[in-house]
Amino acid sequence: MSNIFFKKKGSYTTSKIAGILKCKLIGDKLLEINGINTLSLAKKDEITFFTNHKYIESLYKSKAGACILAECDIKYAPSGMNLLVADNPHFSYAQLVDIFYDENINYINSGISPKAFIHKSAILGDGCIVEDNAYIGAHTVIGFGAMIMAGAYIGHNVIIGKMAHIGPNSSLVHCIIGDNIIIHAGARIGQDGFGFAINHKQIKKVKQIGLVRIGNNVEIGANTCIDRGTIDDTVIEDGVKIDNLVQIGHNVHIGRNSIIAAQSGISGSTIIGKGVIIGGQVGFSGHLNIGDSAKIAAGSGVIRDVPANTSFGGYPAVPINQWHKQNIVLKNFIFEKNKTKIWLY
Repeated sequence: MSNIFFKKKGSYTTSKIAGILKCKLIGDKLLEINGINTLSLAKKDEITFFTNHKYIESLYKSKAGACILAECDIKYAPSGMNLLVADNPHFSYAQLVDIFYDENINYINSGISPKAFIHKSAILGDGCIVEDNAYIGAHTVIGFGAMIMAGAYIGHNVIIGKMAHIGPNSSLVHCIIGDNIIIHAGARIGQDGFGFAINHKQIKKVKQIGLVRIGNNVEIGANTCIDRGTIDDTVIEDGVKIDNLVQIGHNVHIGRNSIIAAQSGISGSTIIGKGVIIGGQVGFSGHLNIGDSAKIAAGSGVIRDVPANTSFGGYPAVPINQWHKQNIVLKNFIFEKNKTKIWLY
């Protein structure tokens, strides 16, 4: 598979790949692999991977020279295919992409664009790239090797760690950000939280005087918004991965290595533990506690605390087994009601 946006590093033998990935190799150790492709499109000199039994037929018909899969799935592979047996094939595939392709897009620009505005008091580390029309405010500090793309706005006193990627037309204010962070296009970090005091005569805006603090190795999707805290800070810990179009309210605290899928909304002062997985379009009411390693099904509405190591789903969200039972009861009720209507007419 050719890709004009990512530069391929080279080709590797199956034994070399197996050694790097720490996989067991079944087949030809000297087969030269020139790229990665899907099960259905891969050719003899390409490698693919298999993780979902929905694609068993595609695996069986695949012309790939090699495939990464689990021990239990060897029986589904076609005869003659070279196999790299992994404990976690999807994780091994993620490592494989790093082997074949550079980490980031190949940027044509380098250095500091004369069309960027950088305040004279700002400090940029060695090797930073700043594209056209980017704005970097007073007393801001950016670590070495950062990439600030076109149209990005970075306000005054912001601190950004090393090797950051700040996407085009994003804005960062009132925030302190760690190393190796990726912020995609159009994300908004550190704007006002949604805070108002109400009496019978007027609505009074509550000034938001906290920050956003983001740890290392965090990824924030396109057009996601993270509000700064009211008094204390909004905190995103190390390793958190946030999809596109997510709203995170003021004073939210998200524990390390949690994952939040697209279009979810987290209301203010909710605390999300470590290793939590949140499906798409999940809504949280405020001031909740979500325990470590909890899982929330897509489309759920969470209005009460969720214990650690549990799975919840539904609207409102309940333990996942209870939700499934409710769905069965509702389905049966509708079926019986429809049968009655047919009999009456």
